Amino acid sequence: MKYIREHLDTHGKLRYYVSIRKNRQSVYDNFSTLNGAEKFITQTLAKIDMGKVVRFETKSFQELATIYLNEEVPKLAHEMNEIRHINKMILDFGKLKGVKYKVVNDRIVYDPYYLSSMDIKLYRNEKLKTNKPSTVNKRLMRLNQIYQYAISELEYKIDNPASDIKKPEKGDDSRDRRPSFEELKLIYKYGSSELWASVKIAIRTCMRKGEWVDRDYRIEKKKKGYVLIKDQHKTVRYIGKRKIPLSRRAYTDLMRNDLLSYEALKSQWQRLMAKLNIIDLRFNDLRHEGISRLFERGIEDWDNRPTWSIPEVAKVSGHKKWDMLRRYTNLKEDVIAGKLN
Repeated sequence: MKYIREHLDTHGKLRYYVSIRKNRQSVYDNFSTLNGAEKFITQTLAKIDMGKVVRFETKSFQELATIYLNEEVPKLAHEMNEIRHINKMILDFGKLKGVKYKVVNDRIVYDPYYLSSMDIKLYRNEKLKTNKPSTVNKRLMRLNQIYQYAISELEYKIDNPASDIKKPEKGDDSRDRRPSFEELKLIYKYGSSELWASVKIAIRTCMRKGEWVDRDYRIEKKKKGYVLIKDQHKTVRYIGKRKIPLSRRAYTDLMRNDLLSYEALKSQWQRLMAKLNIIDLRFNDLRHEGISRLFERGIEDWDNRPTWSIPEVAKVSGHKKWDMLRRYTNLKEDVIAGKLN
């Protein structure tokens, strides 16, 4: 396979990007003239046919990942998640390859290492033992993007070991886990007051943890209630301003001065789940709980509160499409049975 693609460089000048793949070799280069690009293709194909190995630049995975983190990740909507995931990949591959490491400023730093397609296949197979196929697919996609960015934008003459890796087939990985009343009682009894405040915020606001933990918002008092406003709201598919209706109780919880930081909340939650032996309950499942409760309101005969419509719940949860909101809606069968009666 070979092709020539035109593009403008940083100075606005027309250049020709060449890509050649043959006999399991990949060659990339840039030229200022079309004639030079075509001549390069002819000469390179002749060398490959004669069995010669085309030389590549040597770039470690850590170097490529760091460049991607600094230049591309800040443009993404889910910036903080990407930073955590890419740093985790650097550590995972370092352990997988068994390279030496040292501790610098309380951080593990591995010696430079280089990935092959076999390394990535091993990484994929190991991750599938503990992660869902969709999660592994995201990691493989990000690996491919790191290398493609280095090749197409930075013009490094390197191979992309993630380009031809087979991705695992996706299954239905939607979650229907909701905390039981007994589990919430245990969290209230044995967790800190700050943690319980975070639990109440997650259920009462249906917000993502990243939307309120950093307090990067303002709350305005309206005629009939409160509205939380985020000027720099980011999700996987949306960047922009967001206005979130709040109940009076949620407003009171958010006004506390002792709310936990992101890392403190994560640490306390994990320790408490282990202490109470509560299996497979994630903090984000509280968002499922809050959204499901909104839909369940008004269903039971003794509940005089009005039932919420899909657009109303979506306004609170921030979902733009029903198919994603549906993944967070896990109604209890006994509540629905009560409505049937």
